[in-house]
Amino acid sequence: DSWALGATLYEVAALRRPFEAGNQLALVRQICETSPPPLPAETSSDIQAAVEGLLQKDPTARMVLDKALAVSTAVAALVVSSGAGEDDAGAAHEYDDTDGQMLDNPREEE
Repeated sequence: DSWALGATLYEVAALRRPFEAGNQLALVRQICETSPPPLPAETSSDIQAAVEGLLQKDPTARMVLDKALAVSTAVAALVVSSGAGEDDAGAAHEYDDTDGQMLDNPREEE
């Protein structure tokens, strides 16, 4: 998901999440209604452009992954090192329904 990559890239560049709130409903509202704070001034222009494009609220205006990879070699390196696009069938995780957090124990494949 391009938007998720933008949020992750923002967090890597800014060392903070692009959106923060006290609960999930407030977080969803903030994501839908506000823009993240600007990235630090020392963030390279290609990373800034990629984050801005990937975090577009309108999915039809959102930068596609191929474009993000073309805009920034740093984004391309992040995607390649994460193994994005590879078969991750063995990477299933359980989620705690109370707060949406990933549990430490991955589910074992049967």
